[in-house]
Amino acid sequence: MLLPDEPGMAAPRRVGSIFHPSDFSEGSEVAFAHALKIALLAQADLNVLHVSEREDRNWTAFPGVRQMLERWHVLPPGSPPSAVPSLGIEVRKVLTTSSDPVAASLAYLGRHATDLVVLATHRRNGRAAWLSKAVAEPLARESGLMTLFVPTGVEGFVSRADGSVSLWNVLIPMAQDPSPDAAIEAASRMALALRCEVVTLRCCTWGSRPTRRSRPSRSETAGPGGPWPPRAATWWTRF
Repeated sequence: MLLPDEPGMAAPRRVGSIFHPSDFSEGSEVAFAHALKIALLAQADLNVLHVSEREDRNWTAFPGVRQMLERWHVLPPGSPPSAVPSLGIEVRKVLTTSSDPVAASLAYLGRHATDLVVLATHRRNGRAAWLSKAVAEPLARESGLMTLFVPTGVEGFVSRADGSVSLWNVLIPMAQDPSPDAAIEAASRMALALRCEVVTLRCCTWGSRPTRRSRPSRSETAGPGGPWPPRAATWWTRF
């Protein structure tokens, strides 16, 4: 059933700062591409953190920001480091030593205001390659921040090759408790940051329909540029 339009829906807040913990694996590179694309479109800061057990200062292992932007034809080949801030974004690479990547990441988040966490995760157990410990889910739960999990083994919705975005459908499972408001806002903020032209939000629930103070509408205002997202439809499915 298509939800009716309801006035008074709050505009999604912009993403101003993104945190990406990386273990330098291929899965993390895919997640980094998502973080960089969102930062580029949202004009947000991007903080990339690597946690090592040893006193490791191997900066060359970090994903190449300019190289990826050049591959996306955002920057010309051979651009200097100063070219990245000229795009309206600031990318910081941070190395820290710790045997606990979750604690180290949480400590960093405690010192730096963050709107979005983007990280790679195993599709079954939330593990990252960091010391074979579960990182993704504990970090998301403990930080309480909006988190984008990018499963290993898939390319996601941002192409590493050219930076193109392919996001058309978002599934939002709902329940009576907790309220679905935060999940719907998170989906809205993500699609807003990615400047998606057409997005279908599919809200599904088991049993009775959850209650929202303000349900998503067919057209929701999100600030400059008019309604967001253009030609968006929100569908409700009950199982």
